[in-house]
Amino acid sequence: MGVAHREVIMRLIVFIALPFCLTACSSAVITPQPSTLPFLDAPYPAAGDLCRRLGESPKTADYLDHTADLIACPSDMPNLSDFIDQSGAERAFEQDGYVILSVPRGI
Repeated sequence: MGVAHREVIMRLIVFIALPFCLTACSSAVITPQPSTLPFLDAPYPAAGDLCRRLGESPKTADYLDHTADLIACPSDMPNLSDFIDQSGAERAFEQDGYVILSVPRGI
């Protein structure tokens, strides 16, 4: 087999294997899942964060009040327990791969 054949075969292998490699790599990144939760505005508490504030829906209405923000964080977020401890948040419920937290305002 000549050098040209080997090069063609190697390119073919890379072409076929690349989508599988990219799929495997992307599964390690936390990606928010589709949800029926009523997300509001930008990431919480700052740009680049994975949590988001929630608005009112039949499921969230009982947890909303003027002293706290209702926040949804991915349940597999690596620093979730640290965020809960540092913010004084209380777990409300879980839905669609998110942990819903009531976070006191003024943290």
